[in-house]
Amino acid sequence: MATAIAELKTRLQHQYERVLPGQTELVHDAIAAAEALAWLTPFPHLFLPDLAEARIASLASQSAFARNDVIPVCSGEPQNPQPLFT
Repeated sequence: MATAIAELKTRLQHQYERVLPGQTELVHDAIAAAEALAWLTPFPHLFLPDLAEARIASLASQSAFARNDVIPVCSGEPQNPQPLFT
């Protein structure tokens, strides 16, 4: 499981560095924070991508707000938000 999480973190890091160029350290910290939360769940490998996306979206919106820019889309997948718990 730890190896799968490490590989997933690497993929997420590369994905979000393209969205937020020049923010490597912030992206790394956001993914690390998401990982810490993911390990508190029964399926960390399933929760990590969504937790990372939420954290990155927060950083992107803060950055865009500060620059008065358009907020970039974080993932290449269509946005279809679903509640985590029903």
